[in-house]
Amino acid sequence: MMNKLKAAMMTRAMKLMTDPKVVKVLANPKVTGMLLQAMTLRERAEQTWNDRSRILARQLNLATQQEVEDLKSELDALRSRQ
Repeated sequence: MMNKLKAAMMTRAMKLMTDPKVVKVLANPKVTGMLLQAMTLRERAEQTWNDRSRILARQLNLATQQEVEDLKSELDALRSRQ
């Protein structure tokens, strides 16, 4: 389902990229700058969320997902030595 949706979106995006009106709009530096900011905004928000959740996990003495994954890989490595 998601693959079909993703493929449909990519097809639609490629079709839009060949439209002269879209090309003209994307040639505007203000528009491209705004698009770049929008793309980095998600990344910054995700990083902030991860940082804050890590801090909260430490305060509540909880393990983060990364710590659990690290422990699992360490256990697997120890088991393979035996």
